[in-house]
Amino acid sequence: WHLLLAARDAIAMGIEAGQSDRIHEKAETVPKLAQAVMRESSDLSQAKRARVKSGVTQLSKVSEHLCTIAESGDSKILLGDLKRIDRALRLIRAQYPEDSLPFSTQSSGGHAAGHH
Repeated sequence: WHLLLAARDAIAMGIEAGQSDRIHEKAETVPKLAQAVMRESSDLSQAKRARVKSGVTQLSKVSEHLCTIAESGDSKILLGDLKRIDRALRLIRAQYPEDSLPFSTQSSGGHAAGHH
């Protein structure tokens, strides 16, 4: 989970700095990191696991889109994708009790897992 949040924060920093290579590099790691979280979800109820899977699917799609458009430098689109990542992370995080896994309440940037 922490690696997933760190990737999200690195993507955000890449967007802020206009570093398309950083966005692309970190976006490529997100699907595997999200799948690792999914593998750790075997003890959740079927309904919660389905929501985690939905979040993982969303993260994969958004990450793929980020990789495709990172070169464009269109900050409006990139920031929209970052918001979609944050929503998917909140969806995933909401399926777990506070103390069940090593989840922080906020990423280092303070956006990814916070309750908004």
